[in-house]
Amino acid sequence: MTESGLAALRTWVTSPIEPSPPRDELVLKAYAIWLADPTQAIALFRQQQELHAARLAEYEHILTRIKHEHGEQLDITLPDFGNYATLHAGVYAEQASVDWCRWMVEQLTNHSRQEAEQG
Repeated sequence: MTESGLAALRTWVTSPIEPSPPRDELVLKAYAIWLADPTQAIALFRQQQELHAARLAEYEHILTRIKHEHGEQLDITLPDFGNYATLHAGVYAEQASVDWCRWMVEQLTNHSRQEAEQG
């Protein structure tokens, strides 16, 4: 990297950012889930839960490897700290997605049970 490129990166990395609108197709589908067949909706959210759980496991595996190489407290001045920080963001996001998908499955399953008991 050139000196001018490094200087530009230093400036950019702490410059304010504009909030980006959320674009999550699964959240959009949840918004309209009342139109869906509950059995198909449960299958969709279980599948997504499994996908997020697999990605979470992958991220946690990489984090474990980094902690093994560098210790629990990675020096923020090392280039590897960027990987470490973004992996933590990924872990938090994937864990939230797993939890939310699990919650959606519970909601849909409870609804299906209530429908079966009433019908």
